[in-house]
Amino acid sequence: MNIGIFRRIFSFIWPVVIEKYTSHYNQVLEISLYQNKLHLNSAKANYSFGSLHAVMKKGLKIAKKHYNSKFNRVLLLGYGGGSVAKILVQKYNSEVQITAVEIDSKVIEIAKAWFPQKNVVFVNADAEEFLGSICQKFDLIVCDVFIDLETPQFFSSFEFYRKIGDWLTEDGLFFQNLMMADNQVILHFNLIRKYFKNPMFVNVVDTNRLYFGKAL
Repeated sequence: MNIGIFRRIFSFIWPVVIEKYTSHYNQVLEISLYQNKLHLNSAKANYSFGSLHAVMKKGLKIAKKHYNSKFNRVLLLGYGGGSVAKILVQKYNSEVQITAVEIDSKVIEIAKAWFPQKNVVFVNADAEEFLGSICQKFDLIVCDVFIDLETPQFFSSFEFYRKIGDWLTEDGLFFQNLMMADNQVILHFNLIRKYFKNPMFVNVVDTNRLYFGKAL
């Protein structure tokens, strides 16, 4: 995309809005340029390549160093602009096979136009419904499902974690990004440990929590 030199220079001082979109699921989807890097934002949250990029970069580092996770066949629930996909391809495995499930067709359109990434097969579907229909297993499943700042209730339920366990390979790893108040963290960790072995949670920034667990 031809953004222009003056916008790029000004972006080192202040974020520059490049393009705005709207969709059925997101009233605001905004492409902004900050420090000469493109970000995808909703009305209240960074969807890719800003603060979320740092969160997911840390999550993948933990997955590799602590769990020795394989990054061969990966399922992404919630895609945004593709922060996780970019980190996987550039840092860990250039041949990784990524299935990306994203409910918002406009987000997929934006990702393809503004943040093209190889090795990604998109599925425009509700992740809840998708989990009832897949027919292969994955060695890494990453859940980053948000509508703005909210995660739909299903994606923190016992039914969701039970389904995730069904689609992990024998040594597969699941990790999830959630925004959660301090008084909810231990309760949620106790739920995670019922469905996964070697569970762990990490406080990242503010109320961002990363939960990890291996297939039982």
